[in-house]
Amino acid sequence: MIGSALSNKKVNSESKGGNYTKKFFLTSPGSNVNWEKIVRPNKEILIDDTVDTIESVTFNPKNIQEANEKTLVSIIKRRGQKKFRNKLLKAYDNKCAITQSNVIQILQAAHILPYKGEDTNHITNGIILRSDIHDLFDLNLICIDDTYRINVSPLLKKTEYERYHNQQINLPKKEEEYPNLEAIMSRPIVYRE
Repeated sequence: MIGSALSNKKVNSESKGGNYTKKFFLTSPGSNVNWEKIVRPNKEILIDDTVDTIESVTFNPKNIQEANEKTLVSIIKRRGQKKFRNKLLKAYDNKCAITQSNVIQILQAAHILPYKGEDTNHITNGIILRSDIHDLFDLNLICIDDTYRINVSPLLKKTEYERYHNQQINLPKKEEEYPNLEAIMSRPIVYRE
């Protein structure tokens, strides 16, 4: 009965069930014997004792459907971001201030005080960081103190990031481009145990 209902829903006569069979899901209390009574047994159906689901034995790439959910996301356009990044890259000699990585594609302009308009794109309110370090910096798991030393959270102990603890950051050549200490000190500092 289920097999014929699915067959009647086929759009393409050459299809072997395609998307409609992938959308049809039944659950039933009890053993797989109950499933065998419900589903027309044939060689293309597999009953898995471990998860109580029915799966097609063969994989057909033509029957794959987009399963990603589309979500509307609000994106803040940061005016002057490209110019800000370019100035910081130049000031930091195209290297991450913490790791010294020089892979331009993964270097990001991090704001010390969060972006609140073009005024916060000042070179002394920014620092060039590798993308993973930027994430940790934004999460306050890596911080910089008033002597420009790196403070790594105890949560990152025994990770690859621990080696940066108490190291001096790579500073720009020009002192007037150093990170603003007032901005640095306005951020939370994590302390080691």
